[in-house]
Amino acid sequence: MGVYVLVAPEPDRQQPHEDDEVYVVLEGRGSLEIEDECVELTEGHAVFVPARADHRFVGYEQLAVLVIFDRSPR
Repeated sequence: MGVYVLVAPEPDRQQPHEDDEVYVVLEGRGSLEIEDECVELTEGHAVFVPARADHRFVGYEQLAVLVIFDRSPR
């Protein structure tokens, strides 16, 4: 688990991850591109990103999200 904060014009430089993730918007608004889909997000929204999916936040001025993932051995 962690908190990810983005402030424009800083780009989101995430790469696909090996784990499923859930992002919960703590503050701000923006969009999350997941593969070919674009999800609009505002405070309180949550979105699931499957493992190895290309994804990045776009269209934000300031965005703070809680990132939930599980890295326990499988």
